[in-house]
Amino acid sequence: MAWLSFSGKILERKPPRDRGGAAGARKAGLRAMERRSDYYRTIARLFLKERGAPLVLSSGDMNQIRAWENKGIPLHAVTEGIRLHFRRPASRNRTRGGVLPLSACSVSVEKAYDMFRSRRVGSDGRRISRRKKYRAALERIESFLQNVTPEAQILLSVILEARDIFRSDSVDEDLLEKLENRLEEIMAGMILPSEMGQRRSAAAEDYPELKDEERERIAFLFACRDVRDKYGIPYLSVHYYE
Repeated sequence: MAWLSFSGKILERKPPRDRGGAAGARKAGLRAMERRSDYYRTIARLFLKERGAPLVLSSGDMNQIRAWENKGIPLHAVTEGIRLHFRRPASRNRTRGGVLPLSACSVSVEKAYDMFRSRRVGSDGRRISRRKKYRAALERIESFLQNVTPEAQILLSVILEARDIFRSDSVDEDLLEKLENRLEEIMAGMILPSEMGQRRSAAAEDYPELKDEERERIAFLFACRDVRDKYGIPYLSVHYYE
């Protein structure tokens, strides 16, 4: 608020002090709204850029973003998952109607989120350089090789190939992604039927909004994580190491 002084100068009156903290609460609320808006906007922009036409989200797409937000999946995990999905072969990015829904990225987003949570264990949260990522991956691989169990020896050929890549002067990250996929295919045979049944039940309870095939993929993802934890199997994808 302003008023004129006797000298003709315009003076500004300071607003009364907010003793109840209402102003601080309003600011915090506005910041939360801005973060939420940025969450939706960033996901929408990236997905539409990767998918292409139609350049508009459906109500189902908006509901999917809301579901990720409600589950507390951070923005960078969602965007990493979307990018991971679109790195798959183009034939797997289409539906019968020709329009890919955002829910098609659910499995990749859950995988990225799972890796994010695993990365936080023992981490100080700072991002590391590419070269340090390679060293961290190599350390995990060497640790596995030193302690490999008879049940996990079936993975040796793939993991030894990955070790050679990480030891080379030029690390081929695309090839490492392919080896990661091959590793998962072998690990599928190491999952006990009882363990897979438990993961299917959990996926049906936690993700009722997804299609059966998507829930099956998520159940498989977490069953694979159980196998990794059981045998100390390292990730070969560089995206795991942050």
